[in-house]
Amino acid sequence: ADLDLYVSNRVAGTPASSGLVLPPMGEAPMFGAQLLYQPGRRDVTFPAVSPDVPRPSEGFIIRSGAVLPANTWDLVLASGLEGSFSGALSFSPDPGLQIDAVLERHAVASSDYNVPPGTDPLFQIGGRFQALAPSGSWPVWLSAGGLAGRTLDFETRPWEPGRPTVGFFYADISVTAVLDEGLSVTLAPRAAAWRNEVIAGLGIAATFEFVRSLDLVAEASINTSGPVTWASGLQWSGSEHLSASAFATNAIGLYGHGSILAAPSPRLEVKIEANF
Repeated sequence: ADLDLYVSNRVAGTPASSGLVLPPMGEAPMFGAQLLYQPGRRDVTFPAVSPDVPRPSEGFIIRSGAVLPANTWDLVLASGLEGSFSGALSFSPDPGLQIDAVLERHAVASSDYNVPPGTDPLFQIGGRFQALAPSGSWPVWLSAGGLAGRTLDFETRPWEPGRPTVGFFYADISVTAVLDEGLSVTLAPRAAAWRNEVIAGLGIAATFEFVRSLDLVAEASINTSGPVTWASGLQWSGSEHLSASAFATNAIGLYGHGSILAAPSPRLEVKIEANF
């Protein structure tokens, strides 16, 4: 699989439209991502994963540098105060590749941002690519990924004019280092874009197993616009395939641009994750 991130002023990447620029005169750039996946391709060498290095767990609003193992499904369900919820289904069809589908309803965003009012549900589709996996004495995971989606209008009847929806784009690069048994640190440069708005940020996360099967997770994203978004709480790994979390956060969502934008006040969330 090949993941390309690009900036362009062309309308699309097809042969028929590659010569056409965005209106009015091609002055506005477009940020995008292109994933080329060929099922069953075996002439690409994927990063080898050392069996002696534990795989870092996913955080709350910061993705780790590890993608799912091949042929693995992952389901996440989360709910919080103010009517927020998150549902994500991920699948790894081949080594080094993960495909994500997300459905969320965000908390209300702070007035510091130029975002649509209300809390309409939104869908996001994207994926992650494993660029580096631990081998030998170099315990570092590196992955890149992105999500693109749009708000949904469930209130308008099919025969009535619908409210305008808003499209969002998000991309990040996550580097996770396993520093010691039970301790991992993640750095994640990231950016989100919608309408004419672009916000970049640097995500920082730390996970520490202070008792068996119970992790303390602390995360923060320092952003170019608006307050710092953060999340902190406990993550319990009951088994190899099931985990549960309880945490507080001021981010309006857990995925994509929602993990960068802050709400006026923090809220509590619970999350269950299962992989199979």
